Amino acid sequence: MGAIRMAGQRLHSCVGRSLGAGSQPLSHGSSSSSTRGVAQATPTAGNVSTVVQPGTVMTVVRPFAPRSSLPEALQALPAVPALLDAIKACEHRPFRVISHETDGGRVFNCAFFDNVDAFVSYREWFAEHALRPGGEFYADIAQTFADRGSMPTAESWLWGTGTRILSDTRFGEYQLGMAVRYSQATFIDAAAAEDAGQRALDPAFERKIARGMQDAGVAYFGRIVMQEEASGRWITASRYGSLEDAQRGTAAVKRIAADDISRWFSTYEYIIGTARRVLEL
Repeated sequence: MGAIRMAGQRLHSCVGRSLGAGSQPLSHGSSSSSTRGVAQATPTAGNVSTVVQPGTVMTVVRPFAPRSSLPEALQALPAVPALLDAIKACEHRPFRVISHETDGGRVFNCAFFDNVDAFVSYREWFAEHALRPGGEFYADIAQTFADRGSMPTAESWLWGTGTRILSDTRFGEYQLGMAVRYSQATFIDAAAAEDAGQRALDPAFERKIARGMQDAGVAYFGRIVMQEEASGRWITASRYGSLEDAQRGTAAVKRIAADDISRWFSTYEYIIGTARRVLEL
């Protein structure tokens, strides 16, 4: 499946956060409840809640291999000090960025924005100043990639984006070391999209997944399902206790929903990352 291709405005106007100074530990707690649409979690001191509000945008950066000598190799947005300063001063900055590492050593960010306008401002700024040759941060960022030839363009930078929340059954709070499977899918046609909207978003479908995870001994903490309204694609973030849980959970989903996936989607792809750092702004 082709990745969602977007661009990333002037300095101090908009750019997404990286994970560095000010990063907080993630933690998981059991004192929570979940309602359809928005996950409700009771945060404790120093913890990071998973609560998001209607209108929230979630976007995932395409994974890349960092240069081995990069001081903060687990920062999925390269550690360019001037860029990090601009990020902190950005008017339309994301309110949360989680940095992940894949089992193959690649890194990527998942960022959450208050609304579509903030996200659009961010992607336009980032494309102009960081991804286009001659941009203020282009040369510095290019040096942080293991292979400079893999430096993304404004069109290839983002892996997937959700602009509308369809369902959010996540519960508890994040903990470093937890893993997330991000999946995105394109529907075969309008009829398939309508059927999936009725069946996959039904609480009974979530209970079916949860039972399957329990039977497989997988630590599973729910999922958020979103739609990119411009294309109609779905992007889902499913949360697990560990990388191993995410891998076994992915295999379980393929067994549990194999018929549905083949009936609904023309393309389906996913990436799995272990949470390494988080920045709440």
